[in-house]
Amino acid sequence: MRGRGHPFPGAPTLAAAGYPTRGEIGAFPMAKIKINPLLLLLSGLLLIVAAVIGLFGGLFSSQGGEEKAASSPEPTSRLQVNATASSPDGEVLKKRQPRLQQEKKEKKKDVPSAEEDEAEMTQILLEQIRRSPDTLDLEWIASFAQFVNDEDSFRRYLDEINSKGLKRYESYLRRLERNGLAPTSNPYFFLEEAKRTRFSRKGAAKKMEKHGLEWLAAAYYKEQMTKGGWAAVDEGFMTAFFEQSLRLYTALVDSARVRGGRLTTQWQEELIRAHEVRLMDCYLRIKSRRNALEPLANTSDSAAVAQLNQDRMQRQINTSLLALGQYYLHEAVNESSDIRRLRYHAEHTFQAMAMAYQLKPSDEALAALRKVNEVQRLYLYRMALVDWKKAREAVDESDVDQADNLYFNANKHFLQCMSRWEEGKREAHEVEFRRLKQEIAAWQLKKRTDAAASSG
Repeated sequence: MRGRGHPFPGAPTLAAAGYPTRGEIGAFPMAKIKINPLLLLLSGLLLIVAAVIGLFGGLFSSQGGEEKAASSPEPTSRLQVNATASSPDGEVLKKRQPRLQQEKKEKKKDVPSAEEDEAEMTQILLEQIRRSPDTLDLEWIASFAQFVNDEDSFRRYLDEINSKGLKRYESYLRRLERNGLAPTSNPYFFLEEAKRTRFSRKGAAKKMEKHGLEWLAAAYYKEQMTKGGWAAVDEGFMTAFFEQSLRLYTALVDSARVRGGRLTTQWQEELIRAHEVRLMDCYLRIKSRRNALEPLANTSDSAAVAQLNQDRMQRQINTSLLALGQYYLHEAVNESSDIRRLRYHAEHTFQAMAMAYQLKPSDEALAALRKVNEVQRLYLYRMALVDWKKAREAVDESDVDQADNLYFNANKHFLQCMSRWEEGKREAHEVEFRRLKQEIAAWQLKKRTDAAASSG
């Protein structure tokens, strides 16, 4: 029979085997099992320490990874790592990467900075100056001057001044005679009268044009009559004479610009003419004094005075060269339609400033040369493009001779243009130049093909 206290058939067997029954399990007293609180506290502390150690370990490991990544020359993707590890050429790739990175750095270094471009351009300009004439003589003046380019034109100019001065001096004598006054024998008096016309309040332009120029001429007439000709005229007087002449013509140019009209061109030409006269005057005087210095080599006082006068004339030459160079530079920069005028003014700017730099190096001359070099590059580039376009039109029209000539000019102007560019700017036009060369080669091939076809 099954008893109520043994619902499971195997209960008596389990009890007989020594296992506790269900009732016996419920009868175990829990209060009799005592757990030490210190053990629980110690376990909690161990868990906290383990957590702290794990936290700091993670931080140090992440910092180490960042340091490793920062020390690496280039971040590597997971795909690259797997490919490198699994590929048999992994070691080769590892060796190649530093070399590629070095090549990238070298390419970046090859790009010149603005300072390097400027230094290179300065060297280009100095080389151009070195190849230019370094002696101001009659040959150079003839190639440069517009109005007074030889001794004959110089003498004609002085004769004009002398004739005008005679008329003014005779008028001056008649006026003094009517007033019962004695004339002066000092030519500097007439220079002061010419100077006063520039500061006149009423009708300054007319007074400068009429009276100022005549007083200047009278001053020269009186000086050369007193001394017995141009060669004997005092060099100090000629310095003062040219100084007042140039200031007067400059004032007339400024006044004409304000009023407008063609007078600006007229007075500008007279100003250029006055500078050219001073160049010729100083050159001829230096030339004539050069032989006079040799006998005075042992007499220090006389030689020092002669050398002082020569240095003063050299400064006048340099001043006129710089002034003329600045004028031609202004004209070249502002010329936009007439390519021939632009080229003329640009070439004259270079002539004047290169000679001025040869005689006495200066920042002003070099800055003007740098500016005119830019102008020349632009007009040479424009001419190259124009010739290139016309050459293509000649090819379309089957004008062989014209195409050959235009392609030749386009190639020449491109080369001249690129020779004036520093490396940083030259590269931008090399692609265009190679395209022109390829087109010329194709044209030459077409000519040979056509010639072979016509002969066959």
